Amino acid sequence: MSHYYESYRVENVKGPGDGRPTAMQIVEDSKAYGPHTEKVMLLTGSSSGIGIETARALAATGTTLFLGVRDLDKAKRVHTDIISDRVHLLKIDVSRLSSVRSAALELLRISNGRLNVLINNAGILASPEFHIEGLESHMAVHYWGPFLLFHLLKDALISSGTPDYPSRVLIVSSKAHQVEQIDFDDLHVKVKKSPFDGYPRSKLAQIYMASEIDRRYGSLGMHAYSLDPGVVSPSEGSGITRHVEELLKEKWEDPVLKKQMMSAAQGAATTVWAAVSKEVMNEGVRGKYLETCSLAKPAEGKAPGMESGYGSWAYDTGNAGRLWNESFEIVGLLG
Repeated sequence: MSHYYESYRVENVKGPGDGRPTAMQIVEDSKAYGPHTEKVMLLTGSSSGIGIETARALAATGTTLFLGVRDLDKAKRVHTDIISDRVHLLKIDVSRLSSVRSAALELLRISNGRLNVLINNAGILASPEFHIEGLESHMAVHYWGPFLLFHLLKDALISSGTPDYPSRVLIVSSKAHQVEQIDFDDLHVKVKKSPFDGYPRSKLAQIYMASEIDRRYGSLGMHAYSLDPGVVSPSEGSGITRHVEELLKEKWEDPVLKKQMMSAAQGAATTVWAAVSKEVMNEGVRGKYLETCSLAKPAEGKAPGMESGYGSWAYDTGNAGRLWNESFEIVGLLG
């Protein structure tokens, strides 16, 4: 049972700033201040919402940290408190495969081919740009770009791992994966009936990717995890819902949901826990879907997309392998 179990119990949840841990508390509890000075980490989506708090907590560990951002000027303003000779900005737009390739080359050049932790945190929701370079926009940001990025950095991750600290790939997913399965006959969602179309399956694709990475490379000292950060208050400024604020306005006012909401610092906790804790290396945790700073349990299926736990198809190894195999051609890699 997680050290933080009690704070996440329904009766103890009271909204942003309650007793649930923050990302910095995870660093403190894990005694991770400073000891990661020989490590190299990359965090995408680092200049808003939980990305900012994840960056601050990881910077406190002393790691060499690359912050993947689309807008360098914005990132300089946002991260003025942590940018140093150990914290670098890396320009990357994960929705554009050419940008992913350029960023990977730049990181490997600066880090001398070293990387211990890759965190895919960049996200979008209901963008008015339904397709990007022919790819459905949610899948482009949440899966195709990260899939390519992983493969370009795979050798560095494997070679940088040690018995004491195997390399880790973290993918920030969502409860939304419970809503629908992947339609392999329409991977790019040719016709969108709603701006939300494609979002749930992109979150499932992330879980599949983490499972496959661990299945294929775990024996080489590299492990992967998908995770749900929880519901972060829209007032925390992530901007991910900016395109559909009016549509979601009534939802945000739901009193039950309001209690579940967290601050961005609390929403970053599970990501940081997966990056620095020793518990995630335990048998039965590696390659799995995490939430509330612990291993997720099966969802009950009463409110798909809104309840805790993983969906019934989250660990479908057949579909995970199929998506993996079909992804190489789409992102321009040889299988």
